[in-house]
Formats: sequence, C-alpha cells, structure tokens
Amino acid sequence: MFDADTQSELEECARQLAILANLDPDEPLPVVRAISAILGDEAILVVPMRFADAALVRVNGREKVAFRPGLNPHQIRFKGAHELGHLILRRRGYEGPHTEAFANFIAAAAIMPRKHFRSAHHWYSGDMVAIGDAYGVSESAAWLRAGEVAGESIAPVTPRDVRWRGGWTADEQLTRRWARSSDAPPSVAKVRLRHDRKRVVLRVVGDELT
Repeated sequence: MFDADTQSELEECARQLAILANLDPDEPLPVVRAISAILGDEAILVVPMRFADAALVRVNGREKVAFRPGLNPHQIRFKGAHELGHLILRRRGYEGPHTEAFANFIAAAAIMPRKHFRSAHHWYSGDMVAIGDAYGVSESAAWLRAGEVAGESIAPVTPRDVRWRGGWTADEQLTRRWARSSDAPPSVAKVRLRHDRKRVVLRVVGDELT
C-alpha cells in the first residue's frame, strides 16, 4: 500500500494542503487555521456524531469539517488534518479502498513535515514521547512518522490492529506473536509505549533515523 511512489504522492498532498492555506509546507500545519483558510469562514462545525470523531461534510453546497463535542486539542488537530487529507484526495479524484489509510498518512505528513521531523528527531534524541508531545500527536503516531521519514521497518501493534511502515515483511499473525512474547529474532527490537503499556512497537534494529 505504501510503496515509495505512493508515499511520495501522499507527501506532496500534505504539502499542497499548506500551499492551499498560504502556509509554509515545511512547517507543522496549524490545522484549525488551515481549515478556515481552505474552506472559508464558518467551515468548522461541532455537532453530535455517533460513529465518528470528525467528518468532511457538505452544508448548503459548501464543504465543512464537523467535529463531535468533547475532543481534546490533540484529537482535533489530527482528526482535522485527516479530514483535510480526505479533501485533497477527493480533489485529486481518488476514492479508492485505501482512502482512510491515505488520509491518515497525509495528516501525519502535514503535522510533521519530513525535514522538520528529522530536526525534531535529532533535537529530542529519538524520544518519541517528547516528539509526539512537541507535535501534539500520540507516541504511536510519532513512531509511524519515523517509519515514513526514515523508511524504518516498524510495526506498531495495538489490541485492535497492526500497522507497519518501511520494509516490514512479517504477516499480522507472526507480528502479534512477537509483540506478545520474547521469541522475536535478534534483529527485531520491541518497545512498549510509555503512554499505553498495551501498545508495542516492533522495529528492525539498524533502521533507525539518523
């Protein structure tokens, strides 16, 4: 799904969001400001929603971003960027099966631009909690972005799903087994997330961002 060409196209989508909002694409996207800049005044709604935290909606012929009440600022930032990801994909004519995953990638790339992330990774000495806090995203989102920026072979594992970046080749069943036990090969390191001990990141040793 995330081959080199696809990642390059999605990175460009993230840059285009900033450009559409008349913002610097090499700086973290101020999401609420970008929504208003791209979609106009009163483009943000807060409405009760049963099945989603946020959605790209059309009201009286105008596209808007709706959020459910009660989201914290970090959630608003990432969910808003995700919906902007849907917007740019739609404008480019993509409505395929990977829309949600692609919108997530665009959101992360917009909030954590590649060059900026490399600098942050160096500044915080690879501390993913500190990096996530600096960008207002979760620790697992910071790990995924490290995989995207470095091509690092990683697999964040949660009770609900397994995602991977870079050259990770183990299937989901094997990846979950390694996350649960201590029988992963020596080339695979296991990191338990500090903010949620039920979540684990597996990464191939030697692929670290430099």
